[in-house]
Amino acid sequence: MRQRTLLAFAALTGLAVLPALAVRAGEPSSIWFLRFRHDAPNRITLGDEYGGRRVDVYWYMLYNLENDGEEDRRIFIDITASSDKDRRYQDGYHPQVYERILKRVRVAEGDDLELWSQREVTTPSTPGAGEVTAPRPLGEPFELNLRVLKKGEVRRCVAIFHAMDNEMNHLVVDVRGLTNDIRTEATNDHERKVTEWVYRIEYSRPGDEYYTPDDPITLVREGWEEVESVVRTDLK
Repeated sequence: MRQRTLLAFAALTGLAVLPALAVRAGEPSSIWFLRFRHDAPNRITLGDEYGGRRVDVYWYMLYNLENDGEEDRRIFIDITASSDKDRRYQDGYHPQVYERILKRVRVAEGDDLELWSQREVTTPSTPGAGEVTAPRPLGEPFELNLRVLKKGEVRRCVAIFHAMDNEMNHLVVDVRGLTNDIRTEATNDHERKVTEWVYRIEYSRPGDEYYTPDDPITLVREGWEEVESVVRTDLK
């Protein structure tokens, strides 16, 4: 996953490739959070679901990102999901699906709506004229040219998941990148323990064994959870 790749790269090199990989001791005011609000997941298909032809199924979740802090923030939002059937999903950019979702959302929310996707919330922007900097010495911290969420700005966004399991009864969605409260600790010469705050959303989908795509997805709970993981610093 992209977030894990960035964390591993930072652990290996010591470079500040995330907006703020570690919070300095004694500086609690340096910790920031983005406000996150979301809609219930929805199902969308490519192809004729009832005409007997091949159908590609996707799920999407609309959400708002809001920077209600006092400074602009560069963002890298990584959204993953997992089901009780041991299936895992990654937010991705699928052009045809995105265009269909955009049309659907604009009918409800206005023709001028801008909708950010995984493409905007994870991909560095192309530098403009005069923004390209000279190469830095090896080991000197640098900052990726990630998208900026300006102070007071709210962005409408969408996470898109491919082919979610029709048999799932429970779904967990994890959102990373909403805060810079991420800490790393070397556990040995090859690994670092990463402790981070993740916004976790849990859903259930009760129903029978028949046409499961029609079963409603119900929100069970949501909130912040502190999550620990281990990344290898040799990237092997």
